[in-house]
Amino acid sequence: MTSAIKVNEKEQPFGRIYDLVQDAKRHKGVEGSMKWTPDVLQPRNRLLATVLLLRCEYAIMANFLSACRESAAVITIDFQDFQQRCERLIEESRTRSQPGNEVEGHIFWARFMALQRSMSDSVPDGSRPLLKAREHLQVAKEICIRNPGSTAGMHSEVEDVEKALRDSTFYTFVTNEEKAAVYAAMALDFRGTGHWYYCENGHPFTIGECGMPMQTSRCPQCGAAVGGEHHEAVEGVRRAADLDEQFGRLHV
Repeated sequence: MTSAIKVNEKEQPFGRIYDLVQDAKRHKGVEGSMKWTPDVLQPRNRLLATVLLLRCEYAIMANFLSACRESAAVITIDFQDFQQRCERLIEESRTRSQPGNEVEGHIFWARFMALQRSMSDSVPDGSRPLLKAREHLQVAKEICIRNPGSTAGMHSEVEDVEKALRDSTFYTFVTNEEKAAVYAAMALDFRGTGHWYYCENGHPFTIGECGMPMQTSRCPQCGAAVGGEHHEAVEGVRRAADLDEQFGRLHV
């Protein structure tokens, strides 16, 4: 958390080096200039630390709320502090021309709203907080379109959060043991039939019975075309041989 606290730029590494160079030039009478650019490294590292902290806090909060749901515990959480820090991240990232970090700020503002909405009915459809969360995601999309290089992969994350807001759900990190349990349950349902595939964005889906595509649909995670016709998959879809292999090794 200390890494995310803003330090006077004069006291950061680049500032100290700049002062030492200027001092050496004065003592030795050296001509020339060294451009003072305090935002070369230090602010970016601080922004990355802020993003990492928000990501960790979101994961902890999501797992905590999941445990509370299982125990039917009634709790009240104020998400305002999280969202205010997201807003500060957005503002500084915009000032420092760091579009990737700015998108992260918008995404996490909406993520925390999705968590809040999943707790109760206090954030109904059409409410101002929910509309604001969707505005954040719209801005994030626009930044991704303008800066495809520095925001690679973030567009699909924005869409995941949009889905969470629509469904009043939130995502938690899945352990290997939990993943294996899901595979086992689905393998039992398949009873040796069907195949796994990946959509063009790498999201897995299954085709039952003969395991060959006979109709088209949309990936629930990203909206990409999945399936196919006459045993021919649509463009971008590929077999998930790794998942088929994991099913083959399961004993249920």
